[in-house]
Amino acid sequence: DAKGTSVGGIIGAAGEGGITVAQCSNHGNINVSAMKSSTSGGVGGLIGRIGKNVTISDCNNTGTVQFVIDPGFKPNLDMQKNNLLGIGGIAGVASASTIERCSNSGSIYSEAKSTGGIAGRVTNGSNITLSYNSASVSGANEVGGIAGAVNFEQVQTLKSCYNTGEVSLNAPGYKVNGNLKLGGIIGGPASAKANIGLENCYNTGLVKIDESITSAAAKGGIVGNTKYTTTDLITFNNCYHLDTSAEKANGGDDTTESNVAKTAEEMKTGEFISILGSDFVADTASINDGYPIFQWMINQIEVDKVNDIISALPSDISKITLDDRKAIEDASAVFDALSDELKNQIPEYVKKHLTDALAKLEELKKAASQQDKPSTEADGPATQPQAKPVRLKAVTNLSATNNIGGKKITLKYNKVSGASSYRIAYKLNKAKKWKTVTSKKNSYIFKKIKKNTTLTVKVQAVAKAAGKNVYGPYSTTNYFLQNTTKLKKVASAKKSAKVKWKKTSGVTGYQISWSLKKTFAKPKMKLVKGAKKTAFTIKKLKSRKKYFVRIRPYKVVKGKKYFGAWSAAKKVKAK
Repeated sequence: DAKGTSVGGIIGAAGEGGITVAQCSNHGNINVSAMKSSTSGGVGGLIGRIGKNVTISDCNNTGTVQFVIDPGFKPNLDMQKNNLLGIGGIAGVASASTIERCSNSGSIYSEAKSTGGIAGRVTNGSNITLSYNSASVSGANEVGGIAGAVNFEQVQTLKSCYNTGEVSLNAPGYKVNGNLKLGGIIGGPASAKANIGLENCYNTGLVKIDESITSAAAKGGIVGNTKYTTTDLITFNNCYHLDTSAEKANGGDDTTESNVAKTAEEMKTGEFISILGSDFVADTASINDGYPIFQWMINQIEVDKVNDIISALPSDISKITLDDRKAIEDASAVFDALSDELKNQIPEYVKKHLTDALAKLEELKKAASQQDKPSTEADGPATQPQAKPVRLKAVTNLSATNNIGGKKITLKYNKVSGASSYRIAYKLNKAKKWKTVTSKKNSYIFKKIKKNTTLTVKVQAVAKAAGKNVYGPYSTTNYFLQNTTKLKKVASAKKSAKVKWKKTSGVTGYQISWSLKKTFAKPKMKLVKGAKKTAFTIKKLKSRKKYFVRIRPYKVVKGKKYFGAWSAAKKVKAK
């Protein structure tokens, strides 16, 4: 919490001089209240204000960013005359600087102008590329999913970016006279000298205005208004928005042909990816509801996977035994398989941990080989019959059931032939290091798990051979959430079904599943974003066919979806 200007989760302000901020994350919430107006400060999830030749790359923010005006300061405040700050998920104000490969998933709320998911205010020839926002953005004016406002005459660039978060105008309780604008990508120009080019961008987030505040604001699926007065200051090339996000792409004048509204189905096709260009790829990792993502996001998933595998090794090198041999060699193999570019993204302390673990393993292997040297004839036979090696398969079909009142999560998985026990590696919430427990059954109960706790877990089979533990490969990593959603009603309609459920607090949204089979074989799925949503209509059902429907909540943390337990299923017959 702070009062003042230039506040950031990592750095308050970074001035001129070729500074680079890379591979940083902020997970803390930022709450700022203002006492006086400012023309230069900013509030950002990473950095409050960045100056000339400063670069922010490969960074992310998950914490909420909030800026409010002190109540005693509001009554006489006119936002058209008081140019308060810039509020953004990565940077509050970006001046003559670069933001690249960055993301924000923390909600942004500001009672000031110039509010954006990545940067609040972009000035003096700044560039934003290969970045995205997935959280809600709310401000008093000049509100955008990526950038709130652009200022000054140097040409700015906003290229290959996308927004999926809701963009809205709030009512802070002071005068917000005229020229209000908000857009899915950018709010609009902040002066008659603004200049920016948008290229290869798309928006799927809803752009909305509370009619009780004003009906005069300009809102667009891409930009609130390209004009400050009468001159177009924002240009577009190859930019698109979801047809349900706003009525038009440019809230001021929707005549630019490149601003095309598309359906969700169209935006999830290979053709749309080709239109956007080579910076975008298909969502094969299912992290963006099927909409296009960036290649660096796929790379990041691979880097995170290797990080997790190495971090799961014993933290105390001195306690490593030969039982850890397979885990260490597997970690070394997945690291060696990375390209040099991705290896450079693995933190140095993680790489050192792997190097130390390998050195300890070689030391243990050497000591064991000395003990196992063939005996002389006087000592007995030189060799002994070798036992057949034990090979265990990977554990599959991880599932979890929740007992919220009892603060328990019951993990279940398939049995593996030949296994005598199972080693379970897990992390709760934002823990960086893995913990491990052992179970002799194909299940395990996690206790004292509070509501909305996230559980990251993987399991491997264990067997005994020649007095030593033999480990199978780990299962795929699974993500669970300690929560559930009550399915209230499923009503039949013509070739459709209306689903209603009880609102679940503290989640990102809901996943609905339906199938012709009670076992939910070959199910269809739909993600419904927004914890406040309580209804959805399933369409294109077969007439007079019986369907089974269920729902579960999900929560997004650092780009990963954690799913709660499925509700009890309800059946419905489509008309």
